[in-house]
Amino acid sequence: MMKKLAMGIDIGGTNTAFGLVDEDGNVVAESKISTEKFRYFDDYKPYIETLAAAMKELISTQADCTLIGIGIGAPNANIHSGKIETPANLWKFENPADPRPDTIRIFNNHFYTMGITEEDSEDISRGKILSDRDNMMSIVDRVAENTSVRINHVDSLRQVISATPYRHIVCGDFNDTPGSYVYKQMTDNLNDIFTQKGSGFGYTYRPMWGWLRIDYVLYSEGLEPLNYNANNEVELSDHLPVAAQFKIVEI
Repeated sequence: MMKKLAMGIDIGGTNTAFGLVDEDGNVVAESKISTEKFRYFDDYKPYIETLAAAMKELISTQADCTLIGIGIGAPNANIHSGKIETPANLWKFENPADPRPDTIRIFNNHFYTMGITEEDSEDISRGKILSDRDNMMSIVDRVAENTSVRINHVDSLRQVISATPYRHIVCGDFNDTPGSYVYKQMTDNLNDIFTQKGSGFGYTYRPMWGWLRIDYVLYSEGLEPLNYNANNEVELSDHLPVAAQFKIVEI
């Protein structure tokens, strides 16, 4: 005669315990898996798969039995909706934005050009611009117009950055100097690794006598800067390649 068994499952914050119970209420077999191991929202599926496999294994230990039902106990279980709602000890399954501690989001950007051509750079370098008022005003107008475009870009980007729950790095060609609105806004809640690990004048743009630092690596809390380098020996662009290294630290 087939034994009728029911499965009882207790979902706790540390472990999920489960067992088989006969018609007289006797526990005939029991086991458990770690709940704590599955710490984040996107671990929900592997948690369910692991639990299901462990339950099947437990059932296989019982000969000549049939499973007639499963009962689940969990904090804040709503019998009307069939859902676990805002459990205090299962916070990890509540919020899909809950960040993993080893996740870093990278925002790699190229802000709108300054509008200074290679010819303009040569004229500025040679001082020719001082004797050519029309060209000087053309450069000033282009720089002013393109700066307004970058301001719109940075304001939009800041909204996206502020919404991320992860540690993050913001890097790229900002096409603006450390005294600019763009730089001031981008570093409002971020650190500039050059100020921590850089040295010298720190230029990243070859023209204009190498005066301009317009390429940046910014980082959020939870990251510790280890080193920074702008390599002027690599001549693949009019910009220097910038490299940075970080270590993840507790927030």
